[in-house]
Amino acid sequence: MEFFEKNGRSIGIAFLVFILVGSAMALYSYSNQKKEQEAQEKLATIEFGYSRYKQDVDSDKTKPDAKVAESVASQRSQLISQLRQFLDSHQKTIASRIASLYLSELLIADNQRTEAVEVLKKSNVGAKDLTSILVQKKLAALLSDNDQCEEALKIWNNISDLKAAKFASAEIKIMKSLCYQKMNDLAKAEQLLKEVKNDGSEASAAYVQHAERILKLIQFKKAAGS
Repeated sequence: MEFFEKNGRSIGIAFLVFILVGSAMALYSYSNQKKEQEAQEKLATIEFGYSRYKQDVDSDKTKPDAKVAESVASQRSQLISQLRQFLDSHQKTIASRIASLYLSELLIADNQRTEAVEVLKKSNVGAKDLTSILVQKKLAALLSDNDQCEEALKIWNNISDLKAAKFASAEIKIMKSLCYQKMNDLAKAEQLLKEVKNDGSEASAAYVQHAERILKLIQFKKAAGS
């Protein structure tokens, strides 16, 4: 009793702080959930148009038609505008990261690769969920295509050890190996490809033959002295 008599005020203040912090966290969580729900609902309406666009793209590839091609270009322009507006209004949500993936694909199809990179960079907020990993994976691939391998490798190294990225481990190693080839570091490229080849996991099985083909090309280059 003596302890509570002497420290009652401090305990009371600490308890009040605990209640206030707990309430603030609950309100913050509720606010975030509401923000995410609103963003997902808004994105769903855009996704409907995106699905129709993809169907028309596939149709035009199967059976090229001038009118369909014109419609595809018009739909793409409209979707780019809609997704840009969406991203301006719904930042730092899972929905925004999904939207950035859609937008990057549309920009690439519209020959705006630099803009696609910038969209993904802006959406890359360092989260560790699946959508963030997909954004970073796409960003690194585009940077690699632009011969910005050092930047691409930093991104791949950041996500390669994450549990949520385990499904893409083999793919990431192959992409990293291609970058090392561009940088003329064939030893590191070979090491990564051998890791994929000898992995033995179900997730890596689909990439084993691809890794073997690239290994043969590297060995051919080394034998040719190039």
